[in-house]
Amino acid sequence: MPSIRFLSGICIIPLLLLLSGCAEQKSTFPAKPITIVVSWDAGGGTDALARSIALESSAPFGQVINVLNRPGGAGAVGHSFGAMARPDGYTVMMITYELCTYAPLGRMKLDTSHFRPIVQLNEDPAAITVHADSPWQTLEQFLQHARAHSGQVTIGNSGPGAVWHIGALKLEKLANARFTHVPHNGAKDAVTQLLGKHLDAVAVSPAEVLQYLQLGNLRCLGVMAEARMPQLPETPTFREQGIDLVHGTWRGLAVPLDTPDSVVQVLQTGFTQGFETPAFQETAEKAMLGLRYRNADQFLDFLNQEQHSVNELLTGSDLVIRSGNDVQRMPRLYGTLLFLCGLILAIRTWKNFKKTNKTPPEQSSSTSQKMALTAFCGLVVYGALMFTIGYLLSTLLFLVTAFVYLGERQPGRISTFSLGAVILIYVVFKTILDVPLPQLWG
Repeated sequence: MPSIRFLSGICIIPLLLLLSGCAEQKSTFPAKPITIVVSWDAGGGTDALARSIALESSAPFGQVINVLNRPGGAGAVGHSFGAMARPDGYTVMMITYELCTYAPLGRMKLDTSHFRPIVQLNEDPAAITVHADSPWQTLEQFLQHARAHSGQVTIGNSGPGAVWHIGALKLEKLANARFTHVPHNGAKDAVTQLLGKHLDAVAVSPAEVLQYLQLGNLRCLGVMAEARMPQLPETPTFREQGIDLVHGTWRGLAVPLDTPDSVVQVLQTGFTQGFETPAFQETAEKAMLGLRYRNADQFLDFLNQEQHSVNELLTGSDLVIRSGNDVQRMPRLYGTLLFLCGLILAIRTWKNFKKTNKTPPEQSSSTSQKMALTAFCGLVVYGALMFTIGYLLSTLLFLVTAFVYLGERQPGRISTFSLGAVILIYVVFKTILDVPLPQLWG
């Protein structure tokens, strides 16, 4: 009969094999496909860059690399998804400049500190471009006119708080001038307005005006780059013209903050090999996307500098107010009140339907008037509270009070429906429609 020691030794052998298999699996990262998350629509520059680096990096990793588009909220939806992903290296985020702006603008508490950078892939400078018929031949002439006519020079951009808008704000600060910033739904719309002479200038990338520069319709006064661009060899940089300003957009790869060092190192090595392939560089050149490589440590230093620069520029500025609470206060309030009014109306209609022919007409009319007055007063109080104690508490309080007033007495139903409505409103307005809700406890 086998001894206990012999049987124990036999049982330990499979356990040791299992542990060695686990160690081997852990050391062979990646053992399955990797996904790159893009926070913008398919077909754009960021998407093209992601798909190219995914294709060219598949061979170094020995795995398929997929691209997942999660657009919405000026990139906030995708960046949030990437930050909250499992930190195992299999979900990689294509981060963009907009990540630096969410927290300073009051959109959401998300910034570069929520990611571990892998490699930077791209960098494109901002530029100031005017119409070919404008009287300004140089950047200095343009700025002299802006100083002499404070607030009268109009500069179009791709949206409030976007990278090109921030470039114009930085120029405004360094040059001691004041512009009127005109936001548009993307750089293309701003350039169209400049071509129609409805603007004095635009702050966009050179790539977005290059064809019109080549046709002679527009004139570029300078690029916010460290060196002149190969596509615009005659256009000087801002530094060459006495303005120490280097600014532009960028794209790079990053992973959630808790991703292990060993995984980050493997990802950096593989994506670096993909970056160095002729096919990737040719794709970027055709898309007019400037190539810029920084490894993980260099990219981290760069991100810290960018975040500090944006924080310093936007903290306490009126742009935060316009992009946060004030400019969207009324649309947000109207939308939320409309939803709640519809909800209350639906409940009241159902209750009236069940009470049909049970109440005298005179009493019913009096009751309806009281209900209307009470509902109006409740909405006024709710509108005041929402910007005092925040969205979450005020909306929850309003809904609970409304349901109790309407005759609901079961705590389970009241709490379930109230919390569900609060979450639904938050998802619709904050996530889908990108309407920032009051902060505080909200």
